[in-house]
Amino acid sequence: MMTKVLTLRFNPLTGAFDDYPLDEFTKDKNLISVQNHFFLHEGQPYLALIIDYRLGDPLTPDDQAERRRRREENWKEKLSIKALPLFNTLRQWRSAKSRMEGVPHYQIATNKQFVEMAETRPQSLTALQKIDGFGAAKVTKYGPEILEILLREPPSVSGAEGNSEHVITEEQKKETDE
Repeated sequence: MMTKVLTLRFNPLTGAFDDYPLDEFTKDKNLISVQNHFFLHEGQPYLALIIDYRLGDPLTPDDQAERRRRREENWKEKLSIKALPLFNTLRQWRSAKSRMEGVPHYQIATNKQFVEMAETRPQSLTALQKIDGFGAAKVTKYGPEILEILLREPPSVSGAEGNSEHVITEEQKKETDE
């Protein structure tokens, strides 16, 4: 396994990070994992990518789509119907926040992190920081607003007995893809 660090600059004209260097680098590689780290340098947003890879034929687009589908299903399987309204509220907040800051939504929080927040409903900044990938910087920057949402939203009740089984219909899953 080999590792490469790429730094992508945010282009304010396009409203996105210039991913051309990433596309060029990954053409003939099998990606194992990619970690991303957002940072500002002299007021300019950057995205540093730490890429673990192997040399050889890259995955086909179908293989890549299958991996992405399995990864997305993983967090969806953990989302209960009871937590779905809070999850959607968090996503709406993230969408507005990412537009306001001009950063990709996943830089603020991932769907997987929101599932964990909606399911566990942390009640403090310390508890929020225990969520995987939600470190001190994110807690400092976004924690107070997220806690406000978590504390404001009443727990949802699914069914007459408050059943919180992890059963989500295909239609509800499609709604979370937006």
